[in-house]
Amino acid sequence: MKFSFAVRTLLLILATLFACKTSNTSRVRGDQTQMLGDRDPRQEFVRVETTNFMLAGRPFVFQGTNFYRVGLRDVLYTDQEVTDIMTKIYGSGMRVLRLWGFACGTTNGMLEAGLPDSGNATPPILNRKGEYEEQALIYLDRVIAAAGSAGLKVILPFVNFEPAYCGMEWWAHAYGVKTESKQSFYCNSEVIKAYKAYVATMLNRVNTVSGVT
Repeated sequence: MKFSFAVRTLLLILATLFACKTSNTSRVRGDQTQMLGDRDPRQEFVRVETTNFMLAGRPFVFQGTNFYRVGLRDVLYTDQEVTDIMTKIYGSGMRVLRLWGFACGTTNGMLEAGLPDSGNATPPILNRKGEYEEQALIYLDRVIAAAGSAGLKVILPFVNFEPAYCGMEWWAHAYGVKTESKQSFYCNSEVIKAYKAYVATMLNRVNTVSGVT
């Protein structure tokens, strides 16, 4: 198959531009990987790039476990016990730990309405008046910081689909219409506003142990 001189010239230019772009892109990504690779992975957040989890510029593949109660004050572990737990989890080959970032106080009205008690965390993160309990947050800070020091990454959900500790019913009852189902968590504007404020408070909190936001 023969091409005219003009077509051959155009193909050559396109090939040259593609090669330069690929080379520059590879160099930039290589520089970024080198830059991130020099950091302590324990201080990095896991991010998403296309279909991969990434940590410090490298794909992050992991095994994880769930131990929700270690971050709540219904079972109050000492600092040493928390450290030992995190060390053992990491030593077993796990690299991700799922904790609960929620615990809400149940009002008498909620109990009278037939809603289950939201849990035994004392104090809860949110008390019956919807106020934050700093003691509970400081305890969660300690647990998250211990997990990070051990080399674990944390998954921290902020609400429970089930009633336990701080389910969607709690939010619907506390900030929405008491006769509505928990599905109003997704569509009641006052519930959505209150929950967004809670998430913002948790995400923007500076850990009192590690100093990380």
